[in-house]
Amino acid sequence: MLTVVLISDPLSIFSASFWLSFGAVFVLCIMSMTGERREDKDMTGEDIDGSKGGGLATSCALIKRYFLLLWRMQVFLTLGMLPFMWAWFGGISMTAIVYNLIAVPLVSLVTVPLILIALILSPFMPATWVWTAADLSLSPLLLALDTVALGWLEIGRLSGMWLMVVILFVVLVTMLNVRRSLVLLGVVAMILLTWGRSTNNNADWRVDVLDVGHGLAVLIEKDGEAILYDTGAAWTSSSIAESVVYSVLQSRGSALVGLILSHRDNDHAGGAEWVIAQIGPQWVRASENNAAFLPCKRGETWRWKGLDFDVLYPLMLVDEARNPDSCVIRVSDGENAVLLTGDLPAKGEDYLVEQNDDLDAQVLIVPHHGSKTSSSALFIDHVRPKAAIASTGRYTPWNLPNPDVVARYHQRNIAWYETGKHGQVSVRFSSKGWRVLSHRLDLEPYWYRKKFGAPKRKE
Repeated sequence: MLTVVLISDPLSIFSASFWLSFGAVFVLCIMSMTGERREDKDMTGEDIDGSKGGGLATSCALIKRYFLLLWRMQVFLTLGMLPFMWAWFGGISMTAIVYNLIAVPLVSLVTVPLILIALILSPFMPATWVWTAADLSLSPLLLALDTVALGWLEIGRLSGMWLMVVILFVVLVTMLNVRRSLVLLGVVAMILLTWGRSTNNNADWRVDVLDVGHGLAVLIEKDGEAILYDTGAAWTSSSIAESVVYSVLQSRGSALVGLILSHRDNDHAGGAEWVIAQIGPQWVRASENNAAFLPCKRGETWRWKGLDFDVLYPLMLVDEARNPDSCVIRVSDGENAVLLTGDLPAKGEDYLVEQNDDLDAQVLIVPHHGSKTSSSALFIDHVRPKAAIASTGRYTPWNLPNPDVVARYHQRNIAWYETGKHGQVSVRFSSKGWRVLSHRLDLEPYWYRKKFGAPKRKE
């Protein structure tokens, strides 16, 4: 079945359902290979010595064995599926094992047979009552969903590594003898610990331009806390803030302390309401007249965890902030700086050049996604960035970034990154310097994803 699925739909490897389904079957296969055989009694209740139990005793024994097997299966699934649940959802359910003791028999013995009966009857006669019965059979499970949600446990990166060690230990002890298991466990633990140390970036602080399609969301993070500059877009049912920003914060175990909104456009501030309501930053800054927000206008400065935030633009607050009113902020640690520009047009860039002798920034978040209305030659020369990062979407109707703008940066030997091609782009600053890493060129762990349009690194 795995072969059939991969041949018929190769891209199914990108879906959670693929890994959860085949992962569960794999775990059950391990369970069946490691199961203890009952040699003392056969399925009829006959002991080895030939004596037979009564019919009631046999039935009770079979029921007992069924529930013991069900419990054992749930224990294996709970442990074996931890890596899949952690990888896809960032945590595990502590109550799922109890919930499934009810759900599995109910769905297997009642719901699925009713659905099959309904499918068989439907071509010949109305099967409304059967479908209704199938629906009603799921009612107890739906009522218990809130209880299951209370048992959800988020798992951070470090604890996740040790979680893998525990799972591998359980599997090895079950499949092999104890002596070999301990040796293999030691090898696995050393590999994981080495991997953990090698992937430690030792960054004092970092800036991540998240891959949010056409829009902008930038995380400034230090010591387990973060400030978000713009939220990305929102639509009727969800938002980038909910699906991407929150997931990143949860996976890192970082607390969002502040939110900065460059201007009102949906692709920049669409998720603001969700972030404020669901994550609850301590403060919000914007370039609009809003009593609930702190001002984001020229002259405003603050210091956070040793980083200086200087607002360079706009000159005054407005009722509805648009592109020309974008809040421009320079973030600096005293040696290195990042310039956040929103959708600032060329006219605003000219003002910054005229009014600021020092606009230097090692990293420039490219204004207006690389649009031809921004990134004037004069502005770029005044900022003198070493790296430029544009937040863009792949295959969007806006066709951004503009080729002339990209050429302008290349002509000045400025390293160019765009999220539409490179995925999330991260800048990590430390006492030893700084470096830029893109998800697809530097961090992507899955080799097969590079076959689907990832760019080649230019030497």
